Amino acid sequence: MTHNISRLLPLLLFAAAALASCSKDEPYPYQRLAAEICDIHTTSRGVADYATTDNDLRLTFTAPLPVSWATTPDSTYRALLYYNKTDMPTSAAPLRADAVLYLIPRTPAEAKKWSNNNDPIDITTLWMAKNRRHINLELAIKTGTEDGNTNKHAIGLVCDTVLVSPTGKRFCYRLCHSRNGLPEYYTVPVYASIPLNALLETDTITITYTSPKGIVRKDITE
Repeated sequence: MTHNISRLLPLLLFAAAALASCSKDEPYPYQRLAAEICDIHTTSRGVADYATTDNDLRLTFTAPLPVSWATTPDSTYRALLYYNKTDMPTSAAPLRADAVLYLIPRTPAEAKKWSNNNDPIDITTLWMAKNRRHINLELAIKTGTEDGNTNKHAIGLVCDTVLVSPTGKRFCYRLCHSRNGLPEYYTVPVYASIPLNALLETDTITITYTSPKGIVRKDITE
């Protein structure tokens, strides 16, 4: 199924606002601030207690972190975590965590109802996680609000085919987007992760999507 986008706010404004609050007497009070996409663990409904980074480092939180969108206890969620580093490399002082879209590749049959959604979307940047378990993406989406329009953007990922060769497999993914009639007044960033459960070092992933300038294809090999 596709993912509804309910909070399309620039997430990095949080870090920018924190840095902007520095005074002349304290020029670098936030020099230990960090932000990264990782897996956070919930100890109870709406509360996280630790995170595991894409470098397989477990960060124990110095205090419980409220995450109202994480509704299932004892579960793992993909999130963009803001935290302050501590003197201990395995602990973190959490500030906030924003949910990250988890784009599980679906077959064309599974995605039949939305596989033709091709409203423009753009990938600002993407990178392979250091542990090769996810591809992380920063998406750029044009959106806006209108009186009486309560629709939400929807995003999904289709695996159209898997090509097999002596040198490895090529997974052909297609990013699907529907703005569901919302206007395109301004651009906001949205973060997403694609799980790579069976990817080998010899395999390649191709992501195709419709950008404002036309069809774009990106190859990911590492």
